[in-house]
Amino acid sequence: MEIIREKNKYYDDTYDYILIQDNKKLYIDHPGVGDTYWLMSDGTRIGYKEEKEITFEITKDNEEVYSLFEDLYMEVVNGRPFGMDEDFKDTYEYHILVDEDKNINWISDNGPEEGEDRVIISMQDDKIVLKFVRNDIINMYEFKSSEYISVRFRNDGSRYGYFHTSFQNLYNRIQGIDPEYYQYNKKNEYIKKKEKVKK
Repeated sequence: MEIIREKNKYYDDTYDYILIQDNKKLYIDHPGVGDTYWLMSDGTRIGYKEEKEITFEITKDNEEVYSLFEDLYMEVVNGRPFGMDEDFKDTYEYHILVDEDKNINWISDNGPEEGEDRVIISMQDDKIVLKFVRNDIINMYEFKSSEYISVRFRNDGSRYGYFHTSFQNLYNRIQGIDPEYYQYNKKNEYIKKKEKVKK
């Protein structure tokens, strides 16, 4: 995985991040409205009213990034959104967000539920799997990008109540990852593995 960070246009001392795997890019950003967005692209155009799914996997090989997404997953599935002491497992918001298989199903907070993009977050063995889904329903007056599937996590007025705090916390914590240092460590790990093979 490659990591790129770009200076946020709206907030001082804040960066937006791009996680890259092959031709897939996951953008984690704040576009100046106070909310967190995840944007997923595989480099191909999404047609008007086209159904599309893009899967993005985060493995333990990418320890720093994996840890952030693992914490988010565990907070939500355990009914303990970030910063909350209360157990939210018996709430309506929890039951529409977490299914029986412990998958997180977040429908974008951008507009009416029926036509929104969504992300399904699951833990499978040693990886976190993000499945982004674009359906073929278009909400009136809503623009859907042809470049990426977009999921919004509202800080105020989310259909999932306090659970948005875990996604905001991930955005805050990812600020601590320095892409240059990260890539340097990954390169060193690769060199060490090659040296072991030679021996």
